Formats: sequence, C-alpha cells, structure tokens
Amino acid sequence: MSTIRTGLAAVGLAALAAGTLAPAAALAAPAATIDVDQASAASQPTASAPTAAPAAPRIAFVEPGDDGELAVAGLAPGARLAGIVVEGGGRYSAAVWDDRFATSVELADLGKPATLISSTPQGRVEVEFVLDLQHAEGEDRAPGTPVVHAVSQYDDDHLVIEGTVAHEPDLFTKTEVWASRSGASWDFPSDNGAFSLVVPASRAGETIDVTAYYRGRASEATPVVLVPTERNTASETHPLQLASPAPGEVVAEPAPTFAGTGIPNSQIVVTRDGETARSTATLCETRVAVTGDWSCTSAALPAGSYETTVVETPTWASAAQQRAGASFTVADTADGDWTPALPMLSSVTEDADGQIVLRGISTRAAEARIEVGGHVETVRAQHGRFTFILPAGLAGQTATITGISLEREGRSLDAPLTPLEAPALSPLTAPTMHAVFPASDGSYYIQGTASYFATEWELPGVIAQADGVYVDGTETTWNGAFMFNIGAEHAGEQIDLITVRSFDMSERTTITLVETEGSTAPADWPLNVVSPADGETIAADTPTLTGVGIPGSTVEVTTDTDGVGVLADEIGKADVLADGTWTVEVDAPLAEGDHTMTVTETPYWENLDPIVSTRSFVVAEDGDGGEETPAPAAPVTIATPADTTTGYTPNEAFTFTGTAEPGSTLTV
Repeated sequence: MSTIRTGLAAVGLAALAAGTLAPAAALAAPAATIDVDQASAASQPTASAPTAAPAAPRIAFVEPGDDGELAVAGLAPGARLAGIVVEGGGRYSAAVWDDRFATSVELADLGKPATLISSTPQGRVEVEFVLDLQHAEGEDRAPGTPVVHAVSQYDDDHLVIEGTVAHEPDLFTKTEVWASRSGASWDFPSDNGAFSLVVPASRAGETIDVTAYYRGRASEATPVVLVPTERNTASETHPLQLASPAPGEVVAEPAPTFAGTGIPNSQIVVTRDGETARSTATLCETRVAVTGDWSCTSAALPAGSYETTVVETPTWASAAQQRAGASFTVADTADGDWTPALPMLSSVTEDADGQIVLRGISTRAAEARIEVGGHVETVRAQHGRFTFILPAGLAGQTATITGISLEREGRSLDAPLTPLEAPALSPLTAPTMHAVFPASDGSYYIQGTASYFATEWELPGVIAQADGVYVDGTETTWNGAFMFNIGAEHAGEQIDLITVRSFDMSERTTITLVETEGSTAPADWPLNVVSPADGETIAADTPTLTGVGIPGSTVEVTTDTDGVGVLADEIGKADVLADGTWTVEVDAPLAEGDHTMTVTETPYWENLDPIVSTRSFVVAEDGDGGEETPAPAAPVTIATPADTTTGYTPNEAFTFTGTAEPGSTLTV
C-alpha cells in the first residue's frame, strides 16, 4: 500500500481514497522536527546539477482535522521536504513521498497568510497562499460515472469488467473503482482512468453495480450484467485521433511533437513505418492520460517527407489495436536557414544557496551558451527559453550569451550579472479564434492566437471547455499561435476558449463549433512595417527593421535596389512574437540608394496563404543625405569650459556641460 509519512503518522493512500480512514485523523500526528530552511539549503544543487526549473508545489486541500487542528495536504513535485510558514503563526514541515505531503496545522493559524515551501534538488520554490479551508480542483468532488466497455472472460473461473472513469488528473490520492453486490466488494484502483474488476465466474448472469470513489465520495453507479460481451467498445467511446502534426504540415522543428486523443491508459507508439517491434523504427512512445490526451516528442529527424504510423494498444486484451497515419514534412529550412534571435534577459536572481539564476529568451534557439569569467556552459532551450545556474562568485561580471540552433549561432548579448527582476506577467486575455474548419473524420480544428509579452519566460497555454468540462487544448502556444482538434461529438455546441498560466485562467471566448468562412487573422493582425517609414531616409548601418503581423508567423524581408547592389537581396528573417511585433536584424550594411522592400509573412497555419507588404525608402551613407531627414531641433552649445582652448590639465579628468537635442548622442 502506498503511504505518506509526516512526523510519526503513516497515511494509507488507498484508505484515504476509499474513505475508510478520515484524512483529519490520519494527519493529526505532530509534524517532523526538521527545519525547512536547513533542509532546503541542504537540498540545493551544485553547479553541475541539472538546471531545469523545479515545479511549484500546491495545496490539495485544507480541512478540519481532529483535536482542534487543520489537516493540510498537497503536491510538491520532485521535492524531498515541504514546509508551511505561517505569517505570525507556526512553522510546519512534512516529508514528501511520491510527490505528496501531508501535515497538521494549529487551528489558530486559520485565515492567516502563509508560504508553502518545496525543497527540491533544483532549488527552493515558494508559493504564497492564505490558510483557509479549501480544495483544489476535483479534490472535493466524486469522479465521473464509470463507463463499462466490456465484460470479458479469459479463463473458466473469472469474469473481468473493463472500463474507464473520468476524474481530475494529479489529485492527492487515487481514484478507485468498486464492483459490489450482496456485501461483496472488489477494490481495484484505476490507472490513468482505466480499470479491470475481476469477478468470480460463479456470479455469471447477475447484475452488479460499478461505482467510482474519491476520498469517500461516490459517483453514480453503473449497473453491469455479468455476461461476456461480444467486443470491447472502448475504441468507439475513445477513438484514436491524431491532432498534430496536421496532415501535410511542414514542421518547423526537426524534433516533431505528436499529439492526439485515445483510450485512457493505452500505450501509444509512433514509428517510421508501423513496425513497433523494431527499436530503430520507434520515434517516441507514451501512455494516454486520464483526460484522453497524449503527446510525445521524437528525436531530431533529417529534412524530408514522412509517413509515420501511430499504434495504440489498449490495457485490455479484448480491445483491438487502433492505428492512425501522420504525413508531414520536416523542411530543409527548419533550422539551417534560421539564425537564433539576439537573446533577451528575462530575470537575474539569487537562489537560497546564493547561486545566480539567469533566465533568458532567444527565439528559434535550441541551445544557449554563456561565457563569463572563464566559465563556459551550454544548456538546452525549450521554446527559446533557457536557464543558467551560475556560481555566486560571478556576480557583477559581464556575461556573453548566445543562442544556438544546430550549427548556426545568433548575435551575442553582453549583460552584467546584476539583479534583474522578472518582468510583470501579461494580463491573461481571452484567446481570439480566427478559424474553425472540419477534419476528414468529422472533428474540427480551431485556429487562434493568445497575446502575451515577448519577455515572458513562463508561457501560457489555451484550453477548450464544453459545459465547463475540458475537451482539448495546448500547454503552450507558438509565439501566441495555437491550433488543436475537438471531437465530432461536440459539433454545433458552444465551446469556451480560455488562456491559462499555471493555475490562472483568463476570461472566456465562447464560440460555436461550426465551420467558418476563411480566417480572420489577417484582418485581426494586419501586416505592417513600422520602421522604416514609407519614404524615410535611413543610415546604411541601420541595425533592425521592425513591424507587426499575425502572432506565430514568420516574416522574410527582401529589397530591390535601384541600380546598386543585388536585386531581391535578402535582408533577414524573423518570428512574429505573441504581442504581434517582429524585428529583423540586419546582418550587413544596406546598399545606398532607393529601395523597395518586400515583407512576406507566412502564417503559422498551413491553410492560410502568405501575405505580402511593400515599402519604399532611401539609404544614405550617414542617414541624413535625404530631404526627408529634418534638421536638428536644437543646436549644440558648450557651457563648460567657457573658453574651449583653455582650462585643461593633461591626463586629468574633465567634465564638459552644455545643451543639445534631447535623446541625441554627443561625441567629444
């Protein structure tokens, strides 16, 4: 039996789930006498430890306990110890087992602000909360009604009831399914929503109830006649669907992510040719979650076209395998022609052990490298986001940070290792739906955007709900753009689209799941060039060109010069970020003369045609050779020294003062 240990108490998870042991009583023992600060410091990583950011802990429930105390339980992924520090109150600690912890808190601390502390090998994580009576999503509800897909008989002595039950993922304890009649019970915890209940064959022909329980809360019962069925209907209730890659999609990354829906707890294997027995053919594998969703990411693939096969093997022998095909292309330009963007710093902070934690962003980068004070380190970048954990002794020095994509390196950023607070997170706004179009199996694809700040390190995702129940979604967006698939059973229904970040949710955008005429994205996010302005004269060494467009798109900028330089010379490429902005970094000086610039925007969604915008401007050697450049608004004057030929002492510092155009740069 799985147990949770807190101080001297040992709590049986199965007993908690079935309601046979009161959580309050089980958690009433004194907390362990471990100082959470000391334990946190002891758990800090060394410089060579993994640099992945630790997951935040969360409270599962706070309930009245025995002996005038509160029963507090929660999840602390990857932690060895969890603690609660109450403002103006007590300090409590609990050992973490299987990512879960439980402890008792004095009733006098009810209603006070508190900090939940998780001590992981990657560092200490703190979450502020109020110690009120509470339950996380699903912790105070019964699970869904069990759905029975088959009654099977594999030997002469037993019948097996096979089915699935819907419940919230990542709950504190396990959901259980019972089959009972005349006082007899069979208790088998579900695994990712799938269950098998073994019943003696002597009961053949009887009708018994199948009921799901979570912490003593019972679902509605499903009556089952104990007669072997002809087939298992799980594939009809949960058909295998492949949402990504979309048919014919040109994948921008060499390591594609496969995602879809299927029978809970089934095994998913994605292969090049459908031969799952060959290890060399397998691209990735996973299991279907309790929500019916699955995803796995392949290793990097060479450029080219692929006809891969997804094979789903259900938990039960009575259910046949399901197969789906994934046809897509890994483009030659996926990484080779893309140079990672100039890195941006998101934050520079200090962890509990005094180490420097630097978080940054380099769009299109698969890796990031830092060089400072002889220390050189390279880490992986997820969605262009990366984290460095550096020795405290490097504080105050200047670091050089570079984004890397395969063999290509972007421009380097020189940044001082001084404290930099993370930027305020963008307010979560409701997603914008741009198009709904049907798939060949009757389901629907939803295309849309969710806006957020370009400097945000923690990316939001988008989910879809029908009548308040999750039906699909994406954990992250590609620079604000998203697309996912909703089953045919929801056709014509009202669907709510919600932007989510951790446990925060935006307002809802309610749509009707019917096909739309075209996409509203080009009108909602019109392509435009901000700089240079039409007809403007700019310097040959202008570092960047900027504009706006559809989030998630890519833009390519070329120019036609008037008799100078190369016709249709490519200036550069860039991603349109989640706030709708793009910046093309100019690698070489522009040719002097008249230019006609063409900006070609390729949307994230394959079914949307490229969009083109043009702009005329002039390039002068010093940027002020054209008539369009206005004269300085204010002359340069020198106040000190009054006589510029006297007043100096050789090799000694001297201060000049005066007036000039605000914002201009002066050279003495």
